[in-house]
Amino acid sequence: NKVSSTAQVNKLIELNSAISSTNIENDDRESGFVLGGNYKFSDTWHVTAEFSRIAGDVNLELLSLGIRKN
Repeated sequence: NKVSSTAQVNKLIELNSAISSTNIENDDRESGFVLGGNYKFSDTWHVTAEFSRIAGDVNLELLSLGIRKN
């Protein structure tokens, strides 16, 4: 299950967030969140950054950076 939200701050910046809950092997429920954003530096190119964390028996934290073309 996942609930997400996106907000266009201005013409160049978009922020996003999500909360998730995952049932792994029908036994252990893991929950997590994602915070991220996009910066538009041309008509077709964006820089993206995202931090996510999944909590449970094993905590997992990820930071991703990228370039997106529309």
